[in-house]
Amino acid sequence: MLPARRTLARVLSRLLLAGLFAWAGWRLAIVARDAYDYHGGRFFDETGRYGRAVPALERSLRRRPADPRACRTHLRLGRIYARRFERCLEARRHFESAAREFPDDKVCALEARTEIINCPDFFPLERGRAWVYGDTASGGRNMRLEVEGLVSKEGQPLLQNSLFAGNKRISVFRKQYVKKDWAVWELDAGRETAVLRYPFRAGNSWSVARGQKETLSYSIEADDVEVKTKAGTFFGCIKVRELDSRVRRAWKYDYYAPGVGRVKTTVGAPGVESPNTELITYR
Repeated sequence: MLPARRTLARVLSRLLLAGLFAWAGWRLAIVARDAYDYHGGRFFDETGRYGRAVPALERSLRRRPADPRACRTHLRLGRIYARRFERCLEARRHFESAAREFPDDKVCALEARTEIINCPDFFPLERGRAWVYGDTASGGRNMRLEVEGLVSKEGQPLLQNSLFAGNKRISVFRKQYVKKDWAVWELDAGRETAVLRYPFRAGNSWSVARGQKETLSYSIEADDVEVKTKAGTFFGCIKVRELDSRVRRAWKYDYYAPGVGRVKTTVGAPGVESPNTELITYR
């Protein structure tokens, strides 16, 4: 009986070792596969092969959604979809995941909240951009506003506004803006006003207190509007209502086009919406 038991023990030991080696090989294969998807996806992105980068990085996230590198992977995928493919629906999905699901990675979440404002970009601030607005009634002959994108000494984007009455320039002023925390903020004497806030969908609303007696209330009234102006016809626009608490019976509508910015402004009252200014040219 002893030889038989020894033989059985040897067989069982060999089977156990074979199982351990198989398990170890399986684990190594999984690790290698995950490493390939993550590092390969990064490599494909950095070498401009975005069509191969996306599926590799998506597989990496599906297998390891809580990986410490997952926030950065979501951010990388969002930027590829936004900047390379101009597919904002997929980009926003990844930016939102990076911004909301990884509170411990504050820098990554902050970057994601900024990136999501730019896809689509309803408020471009790049240096060199320019817009010319005019009163709708005269097509800009009576009143004209020329806006130019600049950069401050501190490196912050700002817009220089030159207001003309006929051919006479009557004022020049600058406004500074920053994109952060899900919104586009206008800076004025240390005070921040959110002029646009994500999500850019009908029904979204927000308020900004300006002193003890003034509150500006904003709401997105529509999110897929066609707008016709002297500069052309724009699709996919959002319509934003601004209501000043001091003037309850009238309000302002601003229309923003993706990739262009504000294209039209109207004045509203109960049952009435009158054209005020519109975009004439831009670059």
